[in-house]
Parts: sequence; C-alpha cells; structure tokens
Amino acid sequence: MQRASRDAGVRPQHIGATAAQLRDAIDEYRRLFRAQQIEQMRRFREVALQAMQRLAAFEPRLCGALLHGDGPLNHVRLLLRADTAEHVIMRLSDLHIPWRSGETTLIHAGNRQVAWPTLRFLAGDAQIELVVLPLDAVSDPPRDALSRQRLDTLDEAQLTALLDADQRASMGT
Repeated sequence: MQRASRDAGVRPQHIGATAAQLRDAIDEYRRLFRAQQIEQMRRFREVALQAMQRLAAFEPRLCGALLHGDGPLNHVRLLLRADTAEHVIMRLSDLHIPWRSGETTLIHAGNRQVAWPTLRFLAGDAQIELVVLPLDAVSDPPRDALSRQRLDTLDEAQLTALLDADQRASMGT
C-alpha cells in the first residue's frame, strides 16, 4: 500500500485524515463495538511492561501496534539499546527464555533502511520482539514508516502511566 501510494504520488500529508485522527477513530470504534479488545490491549501492555522491567538494563521502549492499539494486539515490539545483541542474548539466557534470532528493518533519517538484530520469543500468547539498536541510536532514532517522523515510543514510566490512566478510565474516574 505504501509503495502504491508513493507511486501514485500520494503522500500521508495528502490523505484527509492524520494518523492521530485515524487512531482516535480506531479507539472510538473499539470502545463502542469491541470492548473486549480494550481488556486484551491492557493485558498485552502489562506483558510488555514486565518484559521492559526484566530488560531494564537495555533501556527498552515500546513501539509498534501495541503502543497505539492499531494492529495485532499480541505483538509486543521493544526497542533495546546494547553494545551487541549478545548482551541481550546473555540476559535472556539468565532468565531461561528460549528465543529465535532474526532481523527487523527500520527506517532512519534520510529514508535509510537499516536491518537490526532481532530476538523473538513467546510470553504466553504474546509475541515479544526485541529489536537491538546500538547505544548511540538516540542520535538517529527509527522513523515511522508512513509519516517519516520520529517513531512513537514509550519507556517503562510512560507505559506505567498509560496503564494507570487506562485503569482509571475503565473505572469511570
């Protein structure tokens, strides 16, 4: 779809609705017609928080579909910062977590596509994906595939605040 839009000369800024407006519409639809998905999203965000706490040494940041709830809710993508993927592998081994390796391509400044080492594992019915970025990735963070803006991410404190806000909202306070 992105390629077809690009080939047709249609850019995200030419489309009537912004990403934020689309996410708001998805949230409203979910609230009205798919209330069970709100609970699923909360549950998977809690799984993400637990993974972030166990991998705190790598400054994990939640990104992707679970962040905004606009894709597969059971897919937890965390961006980690480490000298090498082996450091993350050693931590997973210490936690007795079996994993598979792969690569994930992310977009960076200048529309550069960079393949990063990725470690995947299951936590219950959640698919956890750990994308290992270098320590200096702060100076060139990943970009959103559509908007080319800096990728939205949450750190542990921000995710905790989001979960707390969701909990208050569900209780009607």
